[in-house]
Amino acid sequence: MLIRLALRNVRHFSRDYLIYFLTLTIAVSLFYCFNASGSMGLLTDVEELPDTIPGILDNLSQIMGKLSILNAFILGFLVLYANQFLITRRRQEFGIYHVLGMKRSSMSLILLLETMIIGIISLIMGLLLGILLSQLICTFTASLFVVHVRYHFIFSLKALLITLFSFSTIYLITIIFNTLILSQSRLTSLLYGYARFPHLSATRLRTALFFLLGALLSLAEGWFILMHEDDLFSIPMGLAALLLIIGSLLFFLAVSAALFVFFHRSRIFCYRALNCFILRQITIRLRTGYLSVSIICIMLFLSITTLTAGLSVNNTLNSEIGSLTPYSFSLIHRYDLMGETDDFSHRRFEREIRQLELPEKKILYQRFFHTFASEFTFPRLCALMESLDVNVPWELRQLDEPLEIMPLSYYNQLREDHGLSRVTLQPGETILCSSNSRFSALMQELALHQPHIMVFGHTMQILPAAQTTLRPCTASSASDSDAAFLVVSDALIPISAESYCDYWNVELKAYVPTQRFAQMVDEALWADGEYQLTMQGAYTENSDQVHEDSVGTSVIYTYLGLYTGIILLIASSVVISLQQLSMTQNSRTSYEILRRLGASEKMTRHAILLQNLTYFILPLSLALIHSIFGICFIYGIVSQLGKGHILISVFEALGIFAIIYLLYFLITYIGSRAMTENR
Repeated sequence: MLIRLALRNVRHFSRDYLIYFLTLTIAVSLFYCFNASGSMGLLTDVEELPDTIPGILDNLSQIMGKLSILNAFILGFLVLYANQFLITRRRQEFGIYHVLGMKRSSMSLILLLETMIIGIISLIMGLLLGILLSQLICTFTASLFVVHVRYHFIFSLKALLITLFSFSTIYLITIIFNTLILSQSRLTSLLYGYARFPHLSATRLRTALFFLLGALLSLAEGWFILMHEDDLFSIPMGLAALLLIIGSLLFFLAVSAALFVFFHRSRIFCYRALNCFILRQITIRLRTGYLSVSIICIMLFLSITTLTAGLSVNNTLNSEIGSLTPYSFSLIHRYDLMGETDDFSHRRFEREIRQLELPEKKILYQRFFHTFASEFTFPRLCALMESLDVNVPWELRQLDEPLEIMPLSYYNQLREDHGLSRVTLQPGETILCSSNSRFSALMQELALHQPHIMVFGHTMQILPAAQTTLRPCTASSASDSDAAFLVVSDALIPISAESYCDYWNVELKAYVPTQRFAQMVDEALWADGEYQLTMQGAYTENSDQVHEDSVGTSVIYTYLGLYTGIILLIASSVVISLQQLSMTQNSRTSYEILRRLGASEKMTRHAILLQNLTYFILPLSLALIHSIFGICFIYGIVSQLGKGHILISVFEALGIFAIIYLLYFLITYIGSRAMTENR
């Protein structure tokens, strides 16, 4: 009989259980999906995976596992919070059960059965959705690392066990929580335990203005720190977080106080339709729950910025791969500019490379570049930029080395390899270029002034040429010293010019694996156990390795951003929904009185819509303003990885945010209407 009663209750209270069920289903699917991220290796042969990928997948799996512990606590709190709402909603029902002679143990058993039914259904639906999502995500991620992906069903037993254990623990705690609540409840509190609205104390206009002024000062200072700070774990950032929290609290106090003043002074507005009732409900909600609204606002802010950060790192790193890998393979030898003079000849560099006797049939073409150093250094470049009112990045101020000088013949060869036309220089002309996309716009801004500089004892004018980010070799990452280099005519470079760097760049034929060629070069360099080159400090880079490192890093940050951001979004959305549903539940008597007084169904529905809309939009509005400055802070950090398109990431994050947030709003509105209409 109790089983039938539990099943009937689940069907009867399906609208009340909808948020509970939706939250559990999404949470289970995310929990399984991200904990199954390490299973993407099953979609391809292990031998096909590059050497670094298994390590990346292991790191990703460990990070997701640790993050899941924190998210399990958040989800556990949400389940308990939602469960408390359901029990409060059904207090009178349990009171009637008690009057009819049902034991508390039987009522606890009914709740246990209902929790098990909802839990089992949400687990099954969540796991099915999680398996589908993990299949799509793992297939897409695996295709980033390897060309051949076997499209077949994958299943992670480890992720399943973690999900089952976590949510079984949450359900067990929920059952214990339900039993304790029912065992400690009195019959009178069950039958008459509805909430009463508090009496609103009078608030003066100057109080509202005082709160508003404090909020604006706190928020302005916090936003200012976000705009000018670039260290996430610095003391100023901690101060900014504190100021945003205090400012948000004061802001919502100011709004509630202003609404109270408006409520008592604007008689014409308040006496129109149900405006008086709507305004009073919103004012009560803010006056009694300003703390929770502030916390929700901060959580929404963290959700938006976390989603944006994860997606922007992914977009930035992926957009930089092309500029970092102009060639399949590069061997780089940098001269020691600060030590003793290195008399190594670049001609000997080319000769020794050719003596390695690597198979020419695998090479499409190869290039040998040699660059020089001059008296024009980065400190002089910074001074020149300051004199022309060009912004000087702090990274360039840290450099104390000469700019790299590239002969025009090598530069034209580099342009041809990039599919660009050749350029010519007249006597006394030079081109200022950049190998780092972050600084290309700055170098172009400086070149537009056509300043004169001293290079090899000659006065040279920088041409206002359009900037194209050109890199003389393949590199694993962009460095600050890549911000600028100069191109001069070959005849201008004196015989005694100090060497800067030697490059051997190789473009392989399409069928040749880059990693395999890099291994062949390494074996040739260390033939017979001895290093075959007379130079010191040479190192190699290859495009496949750069691609793997970049994709591996972007995958980890994207997973972290999506997982954390969506969990925070769900948490804040659930809290808003349940608080608004509780408010509606406590106002059922008020809606009945309004109907008796002649209020139409359209008017009451409009009142419910405005209350829900206000309560969802108010914390979101301030969170979006916070996010503008938070995204500026994120852009400052992410731009150190390269020149990304953060607007794309912002729109992607807002798209994910809008779908989930609107879904919870619609469920809340439908549930509120059902409560007031006694459905």
